[in-house]
Amino acid sequence: MIKRILFLVIVTVLFAISFIAGAQVPSVIFSGDTGVKLEVAAPTNIPISTYVNVTVHIFNASDGKLLDANDFTCSGLLLNQTGMIISKQTAGVIDEYSFFTLSNTMATTPGIYPYTFHCNSSTQGGFYSSHFEVTVSGNESIGDNFLIFLYILFMIVTIILLFSLIINIAKLATLSTTVMDVAYSWSIYLGVVIVWWVSSLYLPLTSMTNILGIYMTYSGFTHIILPVIALIIVMFAKAADKRKPLSVEEFTERLNYG
Repeated sequence: MIKRILFLVIVTVLFAISFIAGAQVPSVIFSGDTGVKLEVAAPTNIPISTYVNVTVHIFNASDGKLLDANDFTCSGLLLNQTGMIISKQTAGVIDEYSFFTLSNTMATTPGIYPYTFHCNSSTQGGFYSSHFEVTVSGNESIGDNFLIFLYILFMIVTIILLFSLIINIAKLATLSTTVMDVAYSWSIYLGVVIVWWVSSLYLPLTSMTNILGIYMTYSGFTHIILPVIALIIVMFAKAADKRKPLSVEEFTERLNYG
């Protein structure tokens, strides 16, 4: 049993490391003697459901001269984490600059959102591709070491939840739940909440946060309500046992030993 658990932990850690090390969407800028260069003023990290304006500056690639956005047609494409198109826009123009708008309904879940801007005139053209990350708080991405730590912590929480659930059920079945058992179960639930909270703030990936959310939903019953119910049952059972009339053998034994 221990070997199987260790094997599962090692495989999961290796999977997490390989996933973290995966290539991210690169930032690519088209350049050429007859092309244009796009400079994009866009945030790299934003909170979920946030209204954002993105401004695009169009420069001549050969001499760096700022070009008038009114002479270009600019379009933008925004994708979600799975590559599905969220929005296709034609840029608006303010003075000499093009701009795109991210509404508060376009990025409603944490994750990495790639985007591409294309600007073309009758003789020139260029594009810019990059991505931004969405988290609950809009915090910057965490380092790889902390991300691996969160994955390991997630696995530990999973194992502890499973074993503590088995213990809670066994305690209830044997009518041996104590106040310390209830406190222990509540502390485990608090640990799940803390790990979920940290994950929701800093992880750009939703899978682990979603699973932790499911853990919170079910462990709210198995680790908060169930232990309390078990403790109440035990208290009533012990009280009823004290009020139970003595048998003949118990009465005789008490007389003999006074």
